[in-house]
Amino acid sequence: MDKRLWTALEIATSLAILLPASSSAPQAAALVQQGYGVMVANIFALDHVVDMDFDWILHFVRWADVEHSEGGGYHWGDLDNILQQAGSRGLNVLIRVDRPPDWARESGTTETGPVRSDKLDQWQTFLREMAAHARAKIQTEAWSIQVAYEIWAEPNLFGEWGGLSPDPSYYTTILQYAYWGIKAGDPQGIVVTAGLATTGGTPDGLNVDDLDFIRTMYDTGAKGYFDVLGSHPYGFAYAPEDKTSNPILCFRRVEHQRAIMVERGDGNKPVWATEWGWLLNPAEKNVSCSWPDRDWQRVSEDHQADYLRRASLYACRHWPWMRLMFVSNLDFNTVPWYHDECEPIRWYSILNPDGSPRLAYTYLKEMPKPPCTKIYLPIIIKNYAP
Repeated sequence: MDKRLWTALEIATSLAILLPASSSAPQAAALVQQGYGVMVANIFALDHVVDMDFDWILHFVRWADVEHSEGGGYHWGDLDNILQQAGSRGLNVLIRVDRPPDWARESGTTETGPVRSDKLDQWQTFLREMAAHARAKIQTEAWSIQVAYEIWAEPNLFGEWGGLSPDPSYYTTILQYAYWGIKAGDPQGIVVTAGLATTGGTPDGLNVDDLDFIRTMYDTGAKGYFDVLGSHPYGFAYAPEDKTSNPILCFRRVEHQRAIMVERGDGNKPVWATEWGWLLNPAEKNVSCSWPDRDWQRVSEDHQADYLRRASLYACRHWPWMRLMFVSNLDFNTVPWYHDECEPIRWYSILNPDGSPRLAYTYLKEMPKPPCTKIYLPIIIKNYAP
């Protein structure tokens, strides 16, 4: 039987879990296919994605790698590789775009620094040409795939904003220019806002609360300039259903982000979790790592696998607006550029350094990918039990 088909009993069971017993409101349910994605490091090793029966990948294009010098032309080698490897396997692609070249970046910032205000037209043109190039290649190869573009990652953290204090208003400007460029190059291109780090912010202003960041985006004109809200609902140390142990640093933080969309009249747009996962304890693999700021987040291999599977099911059953989720990550501990064995991103990976599956990989591979029973009444969302 196709793994994507549930029996009537399973669908009915899911619906029973969704509905609070005391609810007397009229109920409306529908089946919606949730997409399954994974963030990948090695674009030439996507067979694992197919093996897992996932249908999306997330990879990266740095503006600095495409347009080395102003007016010097575009180098589309990285983009073509992404499209070739994904398209030939029938995988849809989310491309994260950031890292302006030195000539277009705010002076004194790191490689994640924002686009200079006098280079916004060049940023828009770059994205227009990128989206047009991607669409032309897809049409030439006759691939039936979608391409989406995530604009930046976690710009509410100073480390992802070039070392500057985050500026949600200016990020909105960058997003607006990106939207104009992508839609001009490919009207079918999907524009996704940067997934924000779930954080309560810091008093020094170097990290901005994700909810405040989204509110300011709306206040300064973001509505109408994106197709999907991106989110990074990492689970930290907690089970996916748990939103009481730490209501900020938890998987379900995304529910609060979604509530802002609804408040601002944007409830018809979906959310994509463009990064999410749990940090495997290196001691489980006989590796000793010291992470003073992350030690509390470590989970066992059993918990990592179980939480990833449970989180997918939770989103499928409870979040009609969550249309696509990208596990972080497939293989970041298999590539040479993350050579430090204690680099944290390696311990989110669901493959071992030799490419063999971790337990989480097996769980996600064997997990059914069904149409999800969804409830479309926002009024009862707040009554959902964990």
